[in-house]
Amino acid sequence: MRLLTHNLLICPVHKKPLAIRNVSAVDIIPVEYQPRFLLRMIPRLDWSLLRAAAVSVESDCVDALPEAAPSPSELPALEKAVESGDRLPLLDALQRLLLETHVVGGQLHCEHGEFYVIADGIPNLLADAAVNPSETASEQAACTTEGS
Repeated sequence: MRLLTHNLLICPVHKKPLAIRNVSAVDIIPVEYQPRFLLRMIPRLDWSLLRAAAVSVESDCVDALPEAAPSPSELPALEKAVESGDRLPLLDALQRLLLETHVVGGQLHCEHGEFYVIADGIPNLLADAAVNPSETASEQAACTTEGS
């Protein structure tokens, strides 16, 4: 799962953003540099979620991301730099994070406790696949009691 995909996902149960946790595998798959696409994506990104995801996958691009997304008034200057052929560190970092970083194994966590498994790069977001740790513990206790 690309971090671009992750940034656009929400919990199917609570409609909240999902945090990446317990990452077991990440692949970096280089793709063609796409600065214009990245510029168009900046206003759509959940910036704090992107920064948190970069930390979760232990990316070396975290330091290249500003604390806040570029404001709409800053975008024309970035576009002009791209048009003139300049390579911008911000766009290089976004390229690496959004398009080239693939989470192969791990979990997506909702702030309400559910988590969804990422296996072979595919997040299982079916509502019945959600695992709630408190429900799991109570189900295990019920099974133990019944089995006694």
